[in-house]
Amino acid sequence: MPDLSHAEFSATLQAISDIGKEGYINYGTETATHNVVDLSQVLKDLTGGDRQQAIDTEIEGYKQNYGFLHLELLANAFGLLFQDYLLFINSKETSLTTRGIQDIKDYFTANSYALKSRAITYDPSATETGAGDHSVYRLTVDKDADSIEATFAPNTVSIRVTADQKEDLERFEETFEFFMPTAPSLLEMSGNGPVDGLSSPDFTAVNQDADFITNHSFQAGQSNGTPSATPVAADFTPWVDSTATYGTSRYAFDTTNTYRQSVEEASGSNVAISLEIKTNLTLQQPITGFTDGLPCFWALRYMRKSSCDGNLTYHVGTNATATVDISTKSNDTWYILVPTMNANIYPENFIEDEILAKIVVDSNTTGTVKVDAVTLDEMTAFNGLWWALVAGQTPALKTNTPKQYVYADTVSSDSIIQRLLFLSLGIFLPHATGVSITIADP
Repeated sequence: MPDLSHAEFSATLQAISDIGKEGYINYGTETATHNVVDLSQVLKDLTGGDRQQAIDTEIEGYKQNYGFLHLELLANAFGLLFQDYLLFINSKETSLTTRGIQDIKDYFTANSYALKSRAITYDPSATETGAGDHSVYRLTVDKDADSIEATFAPNTVSIRVTADQKEDLERFEETFEFFMPTAPSLLEMSGNGPVDGLSSPDFTAVNQDADFITNHSFQAGQSNGTPSATPVAADFTPWVDSTATYGTSRYAFDTTNTYRQSVEEASGSNVAISLEIKTNLTLQQPITGFTDGLPCFWALRYMRKSSCDGNLTYHVGTNATATVDISTKSNDTWYILVPTMNANIYPENFIEDEILAKIVVDSNTTGTVKVDAVTLDEMTAFNGLWWALVAGQTPALKTNTPKQYVYADTVSSDSIIQRLLFLSLGIFLPHATGVSITIADP
């Protein structure tokens, strides 16, 4: 164990961050009192503007090189400090691996240690334009329910459809991409995105059997476009009734009230069908292939029939659930049941030996409920946050006014240490405000 205490760690962390504050934040950014932006204007004034373009080119190159160099030096200094701290907390890790970072977070949490929060306010809803009724969801907490602070903020993130059926994509599986404004250089980056932007992943919804859920629209309950009149086990595979009981007293396949046609239902002689649930029951299928740290998002489309009462729940594991009181909904209208955006949707928190996706109806005494388009997929990472796209009943179109969602996130009082940890290492530690802060900013 190195000769290091938590107090010494805290003091060194503050000292390194103070250097970063002076060299990067106070000197480097556009808002600093003395910085390279001011220097360029001084040089222009001295030369009477005769070499303005050449000076601009030189200064931009300097800002880029200085910014990268300064963050690299900070990363090295922070990295060495955290290596010693990992030894101090008796971690099996010797560097900032994913496990090492988690060990440090766990130690902070167990001892109520906290940095000053970056005070990010995440926009709770997007400004939406264009045709289509997709919905965007995003997760802004980690598996420990801490607000994610390793992100460029303040910021404006736009999500825009960039490919649709004209590019031979399946309906309801259009491609969206992320867009963020970029800073002219690392020195001028106050949080509005990196130089040259972040690489955007393809962002799509699911309208077919995917990695986790199979027979997601109950399309197996038909033969050449004719629904099974008396549902049997084979119509549901790999879904299984928890009592192994099927038949017309519990289920019916319907072609009249369907949410939309899936990719499988659009092939061959198949037609769109939905599943009508007539009583209290549990329908489930086993799920495998989850990755720790990669949250999942699911959706279940449902319709209330004949003034149905009771509860409809979509479980993924024990903790991760989404429930609705069916009696609160209107008859003959499709709704989408989705989970709450919290730490429970990380696989580490599913807490079940065998992970099962379950559709559960309970407390039902009258009426029926129809379900369709059951999806479960991993969320998409962008700018440190997690995103999910859920398709509705109207495809998104890439027109002159493409389908677009815009989120505007704000910061009321940014942290120095936390922000520099993010910019140099891409990490964040447990954080707080007011008297709960145990490691203050320099």
